[in-house]
Amino acid sequence: MPTYYLYFQDGSGHILRRLDLQFESDEVAINWVEKQGGPGAMELWLEGRRVKVFNPNPDRKPH
Repeated sequence: MPTYYLYFQDGSGHILRRLDLQFESDEVAINWVEKQGGPGAMELWLEGRRVKVFNPNPDRKPH
């Protein structure tokens, strides 16, 4: 399975941390990130391709 990189960002767009995750497809990866959520901005990457940008949601608490 391919390894996706999920980057957590602060309000200025600086990377706070990265998670390395394995999923079978973009769709599965996106669904997982959307379910986990979090209040800050996130970007999901696969190799050199940005798969999706998740905008901040201050009303949502991280799991």
